[in-house]
Amino acid sequence: MKKLVLMLSMVAVLSITACAGEDAQETTTHSEDAVTTGNSMEQVEVSYEGEYYSFDTDEPNLQIQKNDDGTYNIEIGIFRITTLYCTGQMTEYGIEFKEKDEDWVVYGKITFEDDIATVTITSPDWIDGITEYKYRKVSDIPFESRRKLTDEEKSMYVGKYKDSATGEVNLEIQIKEDDAERCQLQIVIPRIASFDVEGHFTAQGIVFYVYEYDLSVDGRITLDGDIATVSIESPDWIDDITDYKYYKVT
Repeated sequence: MKKLVLMLSMVAVLSITACAGEDAQETTTHSEDAVTTGNSMEQVEVSYEGEYYSFDTDEPNLQIQKNDDGTYNIEIGIFRITTLYCTGQMTEYGIEFKEKDEDWVVYGKITFEDDIATVTITSPDWIDGITEYKYRKVSDIPFESRRKLTDEEKSMYVGKYKDSATGEVNLEIQIKEDDAERCQLQIVIPRIASFDVEGHFTAQGIVFYVYEYDLSVDGRITLDGDIATVSIESPDWIDDITDYKYYKVT
């Protein structure tokens, strides 16, 4: 009888210990989940940093840079209206910002959905009839478009390229001797046009502008390995095609 009571007591103790272990394990798991969730929330907030292009002009007109104290430096370009230089703070409604200069005070908020940022001006005396402006994220690095290319990055563009349509050398890029930030371009678009023009190195490629007689053309050259793409960005371009591919031969 005593043996039976002793055995039952041992079983009870083991059961209590097992339950306590499960509770502890469950508590630990929840605690780790909470830490993970906390880290995820922090990563989401940090990911708002970067450079955004406006829907209207496809230019880098929104810059968001996080400071060490958790505030944000924000530069908002609004096409044909103004550029705002603001300080922002993360809230439950998004990043709320404010700019104050001698003449006026502008405030509003920035909300995010995936890579789309919506700037909403909430100042009652805002000068534009529109109060919402949309931008899409193109880089996690603020002011990336203003970064100067290194000599090595620029040298990757230099050379002669054949176009994929005719197999002839129809693109040549050379760095200018008197200005390393600029280059000389010879661009031939078969049966359409040819340009001998200067270009300017940027983080988004080589940008160029042509004005000849009644023809006005602005474009960009981007590089992917040995493939150069000449993109014509003028809205009144004379061809239905706007991207032309060339492959490097020298």
